[in-house]
Amino acid sequence: MDYKFRFAPSIKIKRTTSQIMFELLIALLAVLAFSLVYYQMEYGLNYVIHILTMLAASLITAYAIEVLYAVATKKDIKKHLSSSYPYITSIILVLITSVNVQIYPIVISTAFAIFIGKLAFGGFGQNIFNPAGVGRIVLVTAFGGHTLADLAVGATPVSSVNAQSWTVAAGGFEKFLEGFGGWTGLLTGWHPGAIGETPAILMLILGVVLIVRQVIDWRITISYLITLFVMGLVFALIGGMDLSYGLFQVINGGAIFGAVFMLTDPVTSPVHPVGRAIFGVGAAILTFIIRLFGQTPGGVVFAIVLMNILVPMIDYLLAGNQIKTYKKAMMSLAGVAVVAVLFSTLAGNVVQVVSAQDENVSVLDVTDEGSSKVYRVESKGFNAGDKNIVLVQISGDGTVESVSFEKFADSDAEGAPARSDDFLSQFVGLDVVSEIDVDTSNSATFSSNSVLEAVKAAAAEHGGQ
Repeated sequence: MDYKFRFAPSIKIKRTTSQIMFELLIALLAVLAFSLVYYQMEYGLNYVIHILTMLAASLITAYAIEVLYAVATKKDIKKHLSSSYPYITSIILVLITSVNVQIYPIVISTAFAIFIGKLAFGGFGQNIFNPAGVGRIVLVTAFGGHTLADLAVGATPVSSVNAQSWTVAAGGFEKFLEGFGGWTGLLTGWHPGAIGETPAILMLILGVVLIVRQVIDWRITISYLITLFVMGLVFALIGGMDLSYGLFQVINGGAIFGAVFMLTDPVTSPVHPVGRAIFGVGAAILTFIIRLFGQTPGGVVFAIVLMNILVPMIDYLLAGNQIKTYKKAMMSLAGVAVVAVLFSTLAGNVVQVVSAQDENVSVLDVTDEGSSKVYRVESKGFNAGDKNIVLVQISGDGTVESVSFEKFADSDAEGAPARSDDFLSQFVGLDVVSEIDVDTSNSATFSSNSVLEAVKAAAAEHGGQ
């Protein structure tokens, strides 16, 4: 019996995998360098030290797991480490993490990323999930509230818009962006967020360089970002929002970082060129769905890992000679694109757009408690569909005696730090005549900000009596 083999067309690249990984490393370090400069200039050296400590802890954990795996499987340690590239996973994981995460969650999530995300499948080149994505999901779902109160930063664009169900009514978008330096701040990345997700322009430049250098596949990056933009644009048109909302979807919430550094992982993306475009469009659809209807603010990492599951199916459906399957692949891509437009149209008709002008905080009632008064304040937090109710007790001489929740409408996964004694105790002793201001928690920005606004409203009410 004779066997006939037909090989698909391919492009020969002279550079080795190590050389490609080195160029990817340089790009990631450029993003890290920007973040270190930002946190140094805006928050101080202790933030920079903590970021570097997070990175060191992740790297040590990653290499330790890799060495143990090599020993257990009787592989040459040096050879295994040189072909496994654990440092890439560690750097990406730290860059998609908030600055105030404690060290031990980083260690645990890195261990999951390296072992469950990669080594359990046989090592680099055989894993089906993006390892850093696996680590990030473990970090968010298991350790969302494990943060450091003394490394708090202000509100982030993604947490702010997520509190409004990823909607801003027409005419209110520019006002919404004022707190983050407007479009300039958003594009340059000069605002809080996950450590490496903010510098949009820098990452786009790096993305172009990596595409030209054939380090990443342009089909995935472009299809993802264009689809996300178009879905945001259609959603804005139907829902009555500013058209700039489409651009906001692209440059916010880690979308560009995911498009450049995570979706393009050749190991966990489809083989067929058009299949990679389908992969990018599918990831954009999932990102959009999670943002509008899920509990994870950015949605990018979850979308990437979910699409990783579908890669074998995409490869199976498009298996064979790439020239012969091209028509089938293009029809599939067109079908997925239509789904994206139809879904964004449907979402624009069913999702209630939240106005930036809506009243976020109001004093419901006041009761006397001896020489002090207790103000019962309703304040919008993370949950756009419901509001927190905060009790603020103010003494006769005008100082805050206590702050507590009567009703906590936000989820513990996103708002737990705002309920902690460490955070609430910051208000005790403050003079209501002076400016009320404390550091809000970066990992529970809107929940903690709802408390701050409630105390301010109670102070204003108290001062007016």
